[in-house]
Amino acid sequence: MSIDCHIVIIDDHEIVATGCRGEFARFGLPWEVTWARALSDVAWPDGRTVAVLDLRLNDGTQPKEVIAELESRSVPVVIYTSGEDPKRIRDAMSAGVMAIVNKTSPIEDLIEAIKAALRGEPSGSMDWARALDMEDDFVKQLTPREIEVISLYASGVPADRVARSLNLSRNTVTHYIAQIKAKFLAAGLLKDGGRVELSKAAAKIGLTSYYE
Repeated sequence: MSIDCHIVIIDDHEIVATGCRGEFARFGLPWEVTWARALSDVAWPDGRTVAVLDLRLNDGTQPKEVIAELESRSVPVVIYTSGEDPKRIRDAMSAGVMAIVNKTSPIEDLIEAIKAALRGEPSGSMDWARALDMEDDFVKQLTPREIEVISLYASGVPADRVARSLNLSRNTVTHYIAQIKAKFLAAGLLKDGGRVELSKAAAKIGLTSYYE
């Protein structure tokens, strides 16, 4: 089978490329998959190429600079991400990527995004834009004090220390936390009131740096 195009997977984890290679073959796609841990490690192939890029690389590069370099090579970019960092997603969208696909989505979504990119057609970003707009609307429902409390508490700071840091009583902090949880639950951003789940929900909308 002749090679139709090259798919360069840029991701910290080689297993992502291995999985994509197997799935593309299962669907009978004549795509050659290569893997690189960073943009600087890519051995660029000849012929049509699409880059499938994770937004969080351990080499410290930022999405905008990586995407700009890929665009300078006329390589279309499909973002393949777990979606936990709204700022990086916004940066990628503003940089003009062809699509943003969640790693939890069916592999067919990634395949369709790559096919569209090969045609020079963007896809998928509007769903992400709507989701980010919903998260922005939720943050606007929080008061400045609630944002201060949740940013500390969901980052792992005990309630007593949150109280001392913000010059509040512990009871006041507990009351704020209860109010914040209620707002997360009402917005469908939280399924239970546990601290770990609250931390993950807060991190998803950019209010803490917590990741499990």
